[in-house]
Amino acid sequence: MKGQSLHIGLNRVSQTSYNQNITDLKGCENDAIAMQSLAESLGYSHTQVLLTKEATYQAVKAAIADSATQLEAGDIFLLTYSGHGSQILDMNRDEPDGLDETWVLFDKEIIDDELYQLWSKFATGVRIVVISDSCHSGTVTKSSNFEETHKGIDLDKSYVSACGILISACKDSQVAWDGTINSAFTEALLKTWDGGNFKGSYRQFRNAIAKSLPRSQSPNYFLFGSRSAKFSRQKPFSL
Repeated sequence: MKGQSLHIGLNRVSQTSYNQNITDLKGCENDAIAMQSLAESLGYSHTQVLLTKEATYQAVKAAIADSATQLEAGDIFLLTYSGHGSQILDMNRDEPDGLDETWVLFDKEIIDDELYQLWSKFATGVRIVVISDSCHSGTVTKSSNFEETHKGIDLDKSYVSACGILISACKDSQVAWDGTINSAFTEALLKTWDGGNFKGSYRQFRNAIAKSLPRSQSPNYFLFGSRSAKFSRQKPFSL
C-alpha cells in the first residue's frame, strides 16, 4: 500500500479574478506545509504543496486527477485544504439547503459537484481522506447520501467507488477561524495528533479536535463514496 498527498494553502486570492475584495488570511500556507510534514513523517511516497498563486483551479484539478491515475485499491490519498470557503446558489438542485459549498482557489472557486466528479476518477478501494480547514466546509466533498437521493440523474459517469472520509473545520452553516501561525482548526488538529501519538479512529480524531474549538466552530465528520467500516476504524492517515 502506498500513499500520496496534496496540500493546498492560500493566504490570499486574485482580487481581479473575483472582482471583489476578499480578506487575506495568515495561517493557511503554514497549515499546508505542516500537513505535508505530517504526511512525509508517515512515509507517503509522494507529497505536493500548492501555495497561494500556485493553487489555481486548473492546478488543483490536475493534481487530484494525476493521483487518481496512480493509486490502486488499498492505497490512500490525503488532500488537505486551508483557505476561504464559500457557498453559491445550487443550480442543479441537488442540495437540500439550495447551496453548493466551494473552495476559493486563487483564480476561481471549485464547487463540491466538481470535487465529486474528481473522486469518481479514483479506483475502487482507494482510501481518500480530505481535511478541509475552511468556512462552510461540512459537506464540501458532496452529500453523504448523494448517490441514493439522485439515482438516475446522470450518475453513471460519476459514481464514486473509492472510500472517502472528510473531516472539516466546521459545518456548512458555520465559519472557520484563522490564526496567527496556523488556522484554528489545523492548530487543534496538530495538537490532537501530537506528533503521531494520537490513538483512535477517524471519528474519535474529529471528536478530540472539537474539544479544542469553540462550539461556534464544530468540525464535521463526513463519509462519501463507498463505505468501509475497516477504513473508518483505522488510525488517521495510516498507510
